[in-house]
Amino acid sequence: MRREILIPPWVVIVVFAVSNIAFAESIIGTAKGKVYHNHPEKCSSAKRIQSDNVTRFESRADAERAGRRQCRSCAKIDKDAAAKSEADTRTPSQPPSGGASKAVIPQKPVRLATDSTATSQSGVRLPQLVHAKRIIDGGTIELDTGDKAGLLGIVVPNRGQPAARDACRFIKEQTHDRLLKLSLPAAPGDTMVRDALGRWRVSINPQGGRDLAGELVFQGYAWLNRGRFTSRSEEYSRLEEAAWSAGRGIWRQLDGDDGQRIVMTGRGATEYHDKKCAHVPHLTDPMQLAINEARARRLVPCDDYRAKGSERSSQN
Repeated sequence: MRREILIPPWVVIVVFAVSNIAFAESIIGTAKGKVYHNHPEKCSSAKRIQSDNVTRFESRADAERAGRRQCRSCAKIDKDAAAKSEADTRTPSQPPSGGASKAVIPQKPVRLATDSTATSQSGVRLPQLVHAKRIIDGGTIELDTGDKAGLLGIVVPNRGQPAARDACRFIKEQTHDRLLKLSLPAAPGDTMVRDALGRWRVSINPQGGRDLAGELVFQGYAWLNRGRFTSRSEEYSRLEEAAWSAGRGIWRQLDGDDGQRIVMTGRGATEYHDKKCAHVPHLTDPMQLAINEARARRLVPCDDYRAKGSERSSQN
């Protein structure tokens, strides 16, 4: 005689719940952030969120109801996935929209540099594998080759500027006794490999670590260089947004009178200025605002403002 096995209702409920958890989309953000991440395992900004600072949402809709917007990096991942899915569904006889299929031209293999130098677009031989000999305020790294290097794509605070000491300390920690790989991720056609001070304009990856410039921006120890575009500018912009959302380093709100100091900006401007700055007459629709409000708008100090003496700028 065949026996019927009765499954208790609670078992069905548990299995259903577990299956839902397995397939649920993981939505996270920072406790005080303005964005949410739906690809925490792929998004570079999400990976940097400390475990004690993670806020979880049940769904995208739940995050958006809380006033969050999707992280730009996660949005790009979604867009790329959608494009790949569309491409995978095409048959060989279906060329992409916009015209006939184009012949695939085989590319020449790229030969990677195996020595300690690499050649830039202008033919200059860049030392590729080096050690740091000394760290100087403002993001200058003296190399064991005798050259000095500055980090491409970002602006590091000078002595007396906000977070200058933290930036210098962080660079020392990341480069101490580690082999450094230099590279030139400049914009296409940019052949300038040295700046006005004669420093190499490079990206630096410490052995076993991440891109040093990106880490400085993410920690709030540097600004995105808005005056010169590189192939990593969009990535640095996303990292800066994460530091700004969390109020780290140079984006921290100031206390008391320091936070209420009046600065100037203008319509469409990305910087703020001292009221007597020579840049002010050139602003469109000049306006006054407190420095804390300027930081809340993700404005950065102009070159002249950053060049002020330490007595005035140490609190900014």
